[in-house]
Amino acid sequence: MKKTKLTAIVRTAQKKTEAKALRREGKIPGVVYGGKDQVPVALDAREFHRTFHGTVAENVIVDLSLEGKETRQVLIKDYQYDPIRGQYIHLDFMEINPEKKLKTHVPIHLEGTPEGVKKGGLLEFFVQELEVTCLPKDLPEVIVLDISSLEVGDSLHVQDIQAPDGVEILNPPDQTVVAVGHAVSEVVVETPEAAEEEGGAAVSEEPED
Repeated sequence: MKKTKLTAIVRTAQKKTEAKALRREGKIPGVVYGGKDQVPVALDAREFHRTFHGTVAENVIVDLSLEGKETRQVLIKDYQYDPIRGQYIHLDFMEINPEKKLKTHVPIHLEGTPEGVKKGGLLEFFVQELEVTCLPKDLPEVIVLDISSLEVGDSLHVQDIQAPDGVEILNPPDQTVVAVGHAVSEVVVETPEAAEEEGGAAVSEEPED
């Protein structure tokens, strides 16, 4: 389980003009939901970027301090990002109960180089994350798959994955996660012009009378 801490202020207004003003001040507007009440919040943008290094993950439990008065355990369930400015413009936090199972996504980490790839095969990675349900204390940071033994033509499905203790994978069991296929061969297509040139190299002689 990966945890981190963030600090937020509680917003009183929820207007677009207020959200724009907050962004100009270097803050990210957001909302906390799923608990006893819905709380509009704002976070320091630099602190958020420093904490997550530009990559937001659903499976990181955040101890969110609301103005130092109370702390709520939350997950980042959704966000809005401006790729042009490189800024997060809104965050959705879902409050969690340590005693209740949650549902979220966990990334897959591939370990090893498949034998089939060493022999010229092509690795295909179809599912980069898994949907899981578990108690917050059992939430894994990643699920590791050792793919070093895969030969060309082999594949791994969801049903082949050994879930960590206390974790249930919700993806369809027959869903293909990773496979090693045959590398695409370069096909040489002969054009009519090339065929004529080859044919022109042979000179036919007519029999003499």
